[in-house]
Amino acid sequence: MSITKFPPELFIKICTFLPPADLFTLSQVCRKFRGYLFAPNSLSTQQIWRESRLKFIPNETIPPPEGMSEEKYVELLMMERGCQICKHAKKCEIYWQFEIRCCEKCLKNKTIERFKLTIEMKYPLELINILPYTEYKYSKYYWIDQIYLAYNQYYGLSKENLQSWLDDKKPKFHSIMKYVAQRKPIILCPFYPDWFSSPIFPPLLNRRWCDGLYLKSRNWENRIDNNYVENIPQLIQFQIQKLEKQSTFCSQVNIKNNLHSKYSPHKHSDELKRNDFVKTKDKFNMKVKNFKKNKLVQRYG
Repeated sequence: MSITKFPPELFIKICTFLPPADLFTLSQVCRKFRGYLFAPNSLSTQQIWRESRLKFIPNETIPPPEGMSEEKYVELLMMERGCQICKHAKKCEIYWQFEIRCCEKCLKNKTIERFKLTIEMKYPLELINILPYTEYKYSKYYWIDQIYLAYNQYYGLSKENLQSWLDDKKPKFHSIMKYVAQRKPIILCPFYPDWFSSPIFPPLLNRRWCDGLYLKSRNWENRIDNNYVENIPQLIQFQIQKLEKQSTFCSQVNIKNNLHSKYSPHKHSDELKRNDFVKTKDKFNMKVKNFKKNKLVQRYG
């Protein structure tokens, strides 16, 4: 009996024991298998990919983002396949807001900076603010294909339907960015009270510097874990003590310097005046001797 003639129930049972790489290979055998394995609306298909992911990629227990199928989710997680755009670079990163796995070079080619969209190209802010973005080198970058698609939809709507369209896009935008934050949690170091070198906030681990800057945005409180919130009173107390220590130390140093300069036993003393007078006298005598010597040499050769 050929494998292509297996009943769907038996085929699904076999697929539950296969890793994701074998499922992708099996989906390329024939059109029938691809229909079984790439059916986003089929509960059986989603169950196959979910069980394969949990069994062979145990670290990825987070469900896929809203609106993404299990097969597309597993495909993004297969980092060993490299960049999905150039097919060459092995060093890549998953950008969940764009639903793509790509290298840094392809990211630069496929995205556009927020400054160019708003200042140079004059895109409306109400459109830009509902589109997902990634932070790269202190700036926000948007996927070009998503920009063009949203731009055509934005100007293709009437004024009556435009506001409702924007309102429908906002929850999806917040859901995507919340999922991106969930995929990159903030890990805080233990806090130690160093009076002269410790920062106000503990340093961040496993995060790029540009990601850490997101703490200064309006939604920073939603990205900090509960342990950090509980330690805020302690952090404030440590910072106050640090500032008090610094101010006390600086004031003591300034007072000591002023006292030393004002009441120094050697400054403007008779001994210093006498030494200055002797040095001036010796200097004058040397000038006189040199003048007499030069005059005798000029006269008698």
